[in-house]
Amino acid sequence: MLRAAAVLCLFACLPASAGTLAEEAAVSVAGGKIAAGAPVGSAREQLDCSASKVQSTISRCALKPASAPFSRILGRAVAAVTLNLHFQGDVVNMSVELSGVAPDALLGELKSQLTGEPRVEYWADDEHLFASYIWVDGKTEVELTLAVKGPAGKTILYVSSLAGNRPPNPADAPK
Repeated sequence: MLRAAAVLCLFACLPASAGTLAEEAAVSVAGGKIAAGAPVGSAREQLDCSASKVQSTISRCALKPASAPFSRILGRAVAAVTLNLHFQGDVVNMSVELSGVAPDALLGELKSQLTGEPRVEYWADDEHLFASYIWVDGKTEVELTLAVKGPAGKTILYVSSLAGNRPPNPADAPK
């Protein structure tokens, strides 16, 4: 019996293999997950989407405020999520504001949780020097931007699908 338990623990106690960036950086909400490049499915019930007066290919959506306290990304609490949803139902990209986490602490966690080393890009405005840490796996991009100099801002992760050639909604097709 003890031997069977040891064998069971051998498999159950092994760390889970890393998934794709889209899977690793998915937002867990009541009723499902929201992942870049994947269908939003039943998680759509947790979103408020606005209709555009100009086009119907991409909808701008936000996580319902009542859903945010129960949502997580990379094990962290979510303050807000905004995303672009293709008319066929898949998530084009999203920005995820995290609550209660220092950007530097999150960077350390991301380096240990996400697959591969990030590329670092520096950019600036009149009041800041920023460093963007970018992970790419060919299908998804995850970016965390930190203020290196200047006042710190909100802690926001950007997650984008790199899938291209999405069709326009037939109502938006060129004439």
